[in-house]
Amino acid sequence: MLWVLTTLVTVGFGDYAPVTDLGKAFTIGLYITGIGLVSVFIGKVIESVSHIGKNRVGGKMNYSGKNHIILVGWSDKSKLAMQEI
Repeated sequence: MLWVLTTLVTVGFGDYAPVTDLGKAFTIGLYITGIGLVSVFIGKVIESVSHIGKNRVGGKMNYSGKNHIILVGWSDKSKLAMQEI
């Protein structure tokens, strides 16, 4: 398991390697923790981008522009209202 995780986490086996069983177990724990933390970070970034996209498409983002009129929902009545404005 140590060799598989070392190959997965690094480019290959480096110059430094744990010798004792306790060192190998500690290294495996570090590998699993590191992979888990990176996975959680990437997942949170993707979730945030997805949340922003859903809010933008759903019309739930705050508008900070000035001197604009926003018509929500396009129909023949909206067209008439725009011509009247």
